[in-house]
Amino acid sequence: MPLVTEPTRTPRRKAQRQPRQSRGEQRVTAILKACERLLVEEGEAALGMHRIAAEAETSIGSLYHFFPNKQSMLLALSERHELAIQAIAEEIGRIDDATWQGASAERLVALLVKPLLDYVAQNPVLLSLIRLDRAAGKSPTDTPVQPLLQALCIRILALRLPATDERARKVYAATLLGLPLGLVTDLMVDYDKDMRAAVLHEEIPRALTAYIQAIEASQGRDAS
Repeated sequence: MPLVTEPTRTPRRKAQRQPRQSRGEQRVTAILKACERLLVEEGEAALGMHRIAAEAETSIGSLYHFFPNKQSMLLALSERHELAIQAIAEEIGRIDDATWQGASAERLVALLVKPLLDYVAQNPVLLSLIRLDRAAGKSPTDTPVQPLLQALCIRILALRLPATDERARKVYAATLLGLPLGLVTDLMVDYDKDMRAAVLHEEIPRALTAYIQAIEASQGRDAS
């Protein structure tokens, strides 16, 4: 059966004062987009409160009304992207069992991983946030979407490799998630734009396809 997903999770803690009307929501969005632009283009050192207010074309008083400090802005920015990625993962989880069972290894990777890689490519601020998290000692797996993706990979493996035991599926699922996550967190933060695109759109799918073909061949399944 398709993966049953949990409702969208409430952010871990309150990052900013919640706006009461659409104008306030628009202002918060403008502030976060300004924070995002500065972080990507100039780095964390550019994230002064007055600089962000100027970039967002809002008053410093309005900025402090919603965000007491830079950390609360970064938290809100991270949570917005976490929720967006979670929504993508939930959509992937609604793909039916027959599709997962019948897909080639290459098609499986396109269905399972490509939407997530596309989101990373379209939102380079994620790499900047990864840098900050890594500097703070936060694990890249400490996100609400990780258990969802883990359960989805185990479900797919159970459909395609029913003879494997639970431990083997967990190992395979950890590898399927760990390969792209490792490249994104440990290597891509220092890549230029062209190399990032090549890794995201070509090399990660190639590596995952080859891995799936290898484990399925070892279990007697034709994964071509």
